[in-house]
Amino acid sequence: MKLNLEFMFNHYHLVQLTTSPLLLHVIAIMFSPLVTYWFISRLNYFMLVIKLLWLLMNFGG
Repeated sequence: MKLNLEFMFNHYHLVQLTTSPLLLHVIAIMFSPLVTYWFISRLNYFMLVIKLLWLLMNFGG
């Protein structure tokens, strides 16, 4: 019985590892338009920052 409980605990641990926060975020993004909009706006902002840094590097160097 103890062995079976240990096995179940280990299995639960594996499930916890596979359903990582990243996966939960992906699911949330897929199901929530508001979160999707926020994520896309963040991504666009991030890309803009990268472009600005790239321009600064090109003209600075």
